Amino acid sequence: CRLPSHTLAALAPHMQGPLCAEAFRRQPGQLIATLDVLAEPASEARDINALNIAQMVAFQFAGRVVEYGSHALHVLAALARAGGVRALRRLSEDGAAKLIQTAGEQAGLLAASAWKSGSSATGSSVDASGVTASRMAETRVLDEASAADACSLYCIINQLGHRDPALGSALSRHLANHIDNLETSSLPSLARAINPSLGRALSAEDFVLLHALCRRATASMDELDGPGVVVLLQAAGRYDLFDEEFLAAVSDNLMSSHGSLRAQQLGDAMYAFGYLQVRDSGSLD
Repeated sequence: CRLPSHTLAALAPHMQGPLCAEAFRRQPGQLIATLDVLAEPASEARDINALNIAQMVAFQFAGRVVEYGSHALHVLAALARAGGVRALRRLSEDGAAKLIQTAGEQAGLLAASAWKSGSSATGSSVDASGVTASRMAETRVLDEASAADACSLYCIINQLGHRDPALGSALSRHLANHIDNLETSSLPSLARAINPSLGRALSAEDFVLLHALCRRATASMDELDGPGVVVLLQAAGRYDLFDEEFLAAVSDNLMSSHGSLRAQQLGDAMYAFGYLQVRDSGSLD
């Protein structure tokens, strides 16, 4: 349920103290549930008081992320849902990068990296949470890392609007190589995360990932619902990825599931087919 804005405003001061921070550390599941209450539907503006709480939690979390262990990635995902691109605004750019890196390390996803303090000339910074960080020279996803965790972190950095080409490319390569290990239900979320709104052109690694995603979706099309298939089709259209087998499978799926689609989703599908210049009358029908 959603809490009224005035209730959130009254709640915020009580969540700033060390006792609350310690309680959340001991019960990360309760913290995740709390953050999910703050999350707004995608179609609605975020409540300023809900956002304030999410930012405050992120500030506290950044200083204690190692203490959360394997729960750290799940807490970060909940923060992304609750605060979106503004969730980490109280952290410096490098402090946010270190938080994301450390959460990945705690999940057994990213290789440990040395963060060295230094002068501003080296790109280091200290933010209000006390996090001191400098930019990493290299980001590496562990070979044995879970594809599900890699997908989660890839989606998280998209939701947070976090611009880290090295991390994004490393995750893209890992996901493309392990695409068959992903649950079919996660494919639309991954497709949505390959998003040009981050202000960069599609990298070669992302394009390879998108192609692997479409091939995997083709093989699993019977397990996908209509809205999920539209998301995948839009991703292919957005980057002009024309794969005849994928488009034929999409067409077959949509012909049987069109009743579950809203008018806007049908329009999005037609637009994507048109952008890809599909001329097959069966697909368009």
